[in-house]
Amino acid sequence: MRKQRGIDRNLDVVHSGLVLWQQQKPTATSFGSIVGRERIARLLLTKDQLNVQLPVSDESAKEFADAQQHQGIGRSPAAKLSVVDLNSEQQVTLRTVNVPKGPEGLGLSIKGGSEGTHRVPIVISKVLPGLSAAKTNQVFVGDLIVEVNGMSLEGKTHEEVVQLLKDSTGSHVTLTLKRDSSASPLLRNTAETSPVSDHVTVFKSALKTPMLYQQSPKLEEKTIIIEEPQNNLVFESEDDVVGNGGEKWKTICKIPLPLAFVSRYLWATDKLRSNAFEVRSVDGRSSGIIHCEDRKALEQWVQHIDSHINALNRKTIRMSNKYLHASDRIAFIGWLEERRRPMDTFSPTNINNNYYNNFPVSTDPRQQWAQRFLIFKGADVCLFETPPLNADELDKCVCMHKIYETALRTAIKRIDRREHVFALSTVHGQEHYCSFQSREQLHRFEIAFYGCLYKSVNTMQTRTFACSYDGRPAGLVIDTRLGFSLYDISSKSYIWQYGFSELESSSDDGKMRVQFIFRNDAVAQAIDVRQLDVKDIECDEPLALVFTLHSFYIAKIMGADPEFLQDLPLS
Repeated sequence: MRKQRGIDRNLDVVHSGLVLWQQQKPTATSFGSIVGRERIARLLLTKDQLNVQLPVSDESAKEFADAQQHQGIGRSPAAKLSVVDLNSEQQVTLRTVNVPKGPEGLGLSIKGGSEGTHRVPIVISKVLPGLSAAKTNQVFVGDLIVEVNGMSLEGKTHEEVVQLLKDSTGSHVTLTLKRDSSASPLLRNTAETSPVSDHVTVFKSALKTPMLYQQSPKLEEKTIIIEEPQNNLVFESEDDVVGNGGEKWKTICKIPLPLAFVSRYLWATDKLRSNAFEVRSVDGRSSGIIHCEDRKALEQWVQHIDSHINALNRKTIRMSNKYLHASDRIAFIGWLEERRRPMDTFSPTNINNNYYNNFPVSTDPRQQWAQRFLIFKGADVCLFETPPLNADELDKCVCMHKIYETALRTAIKRIDRREHVFALSTVHGQEHYCSFQSREQLHRFEIAFYGCLYKSVNTMQTRTFACSYDGRPAGLVIDTRLGFSLYDISSKSYIWQYGFSELESSSDDGKMRVQFIFRNDAVAQAIDVRQLDVKDIECDEPLALVFTLHSFYIAKIMGADPEFLQDLPLS
């Protein structure tokens, strides 16, 4: 039965069912802790959203729906609160927080800022544990900064806000913060007078959730019917559902699936939940802990949600690549988790090194894993703390490596209980030890990695390393077609050349010396005697040379595999 009280539309529900649900307590560090008892709930999965519903008879339904407005935000009684009226219908809470200026700064990171005619709010994207902002217990990830020391940030660029925070005089900085429940802090613009164009920059258009951008903060009452014979669900409004027997359900949580993250592990640990999982949206909102009846039901839910997230991610890639040069196109995006390094592994000589600081550090033995957002872009492997929101932020990752200067290993010894792990070694002598949630995710990553490696090597085709040979300056050239050649700078000529198939072995001391042993096929054919030529060179980048050599060999092998070439996407 359809009630004509509003605009009719069908909601495409692809999977639904009853589960047990536990509320996730919001904390300043985003490491949620479970509170309260398990409650019967219903999940509704659409192509781009997961809805969590509680029976209307459950008194906690309304309370939790209200609490979702502050998901991920703690509140301190010491914070100075004031309420202002927006559009005479929407209330937004402002609070003023004094953050002491410590030797390490304020201890927070920001995103956003005006860009041309497009106004993006300044959002706190990270609060560093143990530093000034975190110690106030009043500054949280997702807060919008409205004013700094009484100065409005309206219309200011990201760089101007950063400089304003740095140049602030006095022993503390006064921040006026806002939590706007009508807008997602990382994906929406806050002013209706400054609409965001769908095609302004690459990731501003690609990473947005269409629902979030197109939906007005003031929702009209709508009548919705779900065409699902098994449940006969009828939506009377956006939040209330009538099920069999006339029982009503209240939607207490809506998680958009674009760039969302599904986890079966206790947050930042290697402990697997028993038949339970959690979904987090791109802006950090949690679905709460969802408990399934058995392992089969759990696998069905996780598989359904993960497949829809993956489909939306592929759509994001296609949209983004419309604005990118062929050499910079994106081949993969997705969440993974990286093993944190114990603080005692950092020595005074490298603690200030930017490269080492890019690795997540563990100060709490219980929190051993950190979320990372991975992008393969052109020949670059980029790791972010949060997904980039525009083209400029694509270059602001926590670490970036050329894919041909890395080595992927999946047949490795596990260091804890996480199963689907891999190690990515780099030319810096360090490696990223990372984990995916499932074997399917790891498999998709491997395919994307080697596909990206193959394309980058064939795009580059040749690479030259400055070196010395027999005490003379030279250049070692590695070419996809010609193999290995040594160019003597003094004589301006090539003094030897070998094909890839003629390389018997190679070794290095990790510092400067690299040795190649080649099989001389020309001599062997002439005198029917197997001859090995040993070539010793000195190079300032021995690891880069070895990793590049490894990548070229992989690309050669993949190029000889008809099945791989057939499956390789054209774009």
